[in-house]
Amino acid sequence: MLKELNCEDKKIITVEDPVEYKIESINQVPINPKIGLSFEVVLKNILRQDPDIIFIGEIRDRFSLDIALQASLTGHLVLASIHSNSAVETITRLIDLQADPFLISTTLKLIMAQRLVLNYCKFCEANGCEKCNYTKYYDRSSIAEILKVDEKISSLIFKKADINEFKEYLKAINYQTLLDDGKLKVNQNLTSIEEIYKVVTY
Repeated sequence: MLKELNCEDKKIITVEDPVEYKIESINQVPINPKIGLSFEVVLKNILRQDPDIIFIGEIRDRFSLDIALQASLTGHLVLASIHSNSAVETITRLIDLQADPFLISTTLKLIMAQRLVLNYCKFCEANGCEKCNYTKYYDRSSIAEILKVDEKISSLIFKKADINEFKEYLKAINYQTLLDDGKLKVNQNLTSIEEIYKVVTY
């Protein structure tokens, strides 16, 4: 995603712990508390550099979330990752971090959740061979869900609704979950339902 956004007229800064992939012409700042580069210090300094796009390797606490929200309010595009089981659980995780629900509801635009699953071996058609070490699986692909934050979801965030209210709404609009995308891959004979249930929690 950062590679797609990377162009000459965009100033992109990332905060990562650690930097996993080097991307040319992007200022990637590694967290190193031993030399004073904590998340708090780095995030505060990044805002002073007036970047167009900020990537935060992980929203870990209320402080990093507050910085992300503040940056978003002042016109920066902010991308971040957070540990959660699904897109909807990302919302409840943000609410649980005790940030202002109004700020979350007005700045959060899109959530993507993804998982890697093992693919059936293409060399033996899942019968088992030397290529797959007789496991029937070879290589991996992703299953994903993308949640666009519309007015209804924003209102649910603002009132700090519980997860069941979000799920009821998403079910009503036929939202495609990680599990749905996984089942699609199963129907396409790319992987097994057992493999999907290994990585999807509902």
